[in-house]
Amino acid sequence: MATYAIGDLQGCHDVLLRLLDAIHFDPAKDTLWFCGDLVNRGGQSLETLKLLHGLREHIVVTLGNHDLSLLAIAGRRPEEQRRVNPDLQRVLFDDEAPVLLDWLRRQKLMHVDRSLGFAMVHAGLAPKWTIKIAEARAREVEEKLRGEAGARLLKNMYGDKPNWSPKLEGIDRWRAIINVFTRMRYCTPGGRIAFDDIEAVLVASPGMVWSNGALAELAARQVPVMVLGHDFNPVAVVLPLNGHFQQAHRIRAQADASVPFRKQAWATLVRHKIIAQAEALERVHAPSERLRRLATAVRSGDPDNREAQAAQAYWPLIMDKAFRRDREASGVNAMLNYGYAVLRAATARAIVAAGLHPSLPVHHRSGGDALALADDLMEPFRPTVDLIVRGLRAKGITEVAEARSALVACLAADFPTPQGASPLSQVLLRLAQSLAQSCESGRLRLVFPDRPIPLAAEEQDDA
Repeated sequence: MATYAIGDLQGCHDVLLRLLDAIHFDPAKDTLWFCGDLVNRGGQSLETLKLLHGLREHIVVTLGNHDLSLLAIAGRRPEEQRRVNPDLQRVLFDDEAPVLLDWLRRQKLMHVDRSLGFAMVHAGLAPKWTIKIAEARAREVEEKLRGEAGARLLKNMYGDKPNWSPKLEGIDRWRAIINVFTRMRYCTPGGRIAFDDIEAVLVASPGMVWSNGALAELAARQVPVMVLGHDFNPVAVVLPLNGHFQQAHRIRAQADASVPFRKQAWATLVRHKIIAQAEALERVHAPSERLRRLATAVRSGDPDNREAQAAQAYWPLIMDKAFRRDREASGVNAMLNYGYAVLRAATARAIVAAGLHPSLPVHHRSGGDALALADDLMEPFRPTVDLIVRGLRAKGITEVAEARSALVACLAADFPTPQGASPLSQVLLRLAQSLAQSCESGRLRLVFPDRPIPLAAEEQDDA
């Protein structure tokens, strides 16, 4: 007697039959677990569903996002159903469709077998969910899917928001639960799901081999590729050409922005950077009064160089008195370089997505710098990286190889915003979009988070 767990079938009926033959599956004594996405891409979704329905007494199924999508499509008008791919149409218009779809709708979001010591879901669990909590969340949505509210739920389940919170109610709550169980790939410690898998690609390995197809696909997804030198400073970048349907109009407005407009924009960025540095110092219980005063003294274009004065006061307090910021140095400085490269690449992506040109700055001189505007817009968020590096250093980590994952995770750090907790990547996009709109209108209205550093761990929602 054996239990076999099988991943996404995606309508691959013939492949499944070969697999069952290879494991000598015997329905009289064996059990199959299927972790969702039974249908869609393999071209034999109808045959797959019929096979599984025939084996229903010997299998366990958890629903995936493709399965829920099929159920949602089944609730639409026939003319709408005929617009989906032919493989799903064969399911929808088959004589056995009512039986197959009713069976599918009655499957689980989560299966737990305590005798085996295993649980199965299609995608993931929120970090603070125990198995008991997760089971309760799954049963909550399963009951809705099987009841009178099922059609309404399926019609309104699409969307990346809101992030999970135990305070959610109704459709928002059910959508958030479905996203956790069926769409999550990874998430922040606070439970925010990262639906965009790649913000940027940073390449530091001298042995990297490039694929033109990979580069083209990354460009199509608006993902910048940044090549780092031996000191982890960027030396080259590949950016997508098309980022926004109003790109030409916005770049023209960006290039035509007046000198006073650019000076005001730079002063605003510097002011927010110094405030962020002050809040970072307060987070580590260091004095911040001088930086607070400097922030209020920033004038248009920062002719008094308050930014440099703030940096002089900031670094000995956020690190220690012996620390010197040196872009060419190793250790902590190299970790800062890498973290800033991550931030720079994500900022470049936001700029292109907003229809702006990354080489047209508000302050930093462009010269041969393809990312001068990214250098401008990332300034208020450098302290986010600084806090991460400070924490790594306290743990005895001083090499980039050990620090990479923590530094990349800065893009998922949640900031308090009027829209709720938002990751840094989204905060950067809103800032870039607000700059684009400001260039078009001629009135500077940059959008920043409510607080310039991420939420502390204790400020995150509970399960």
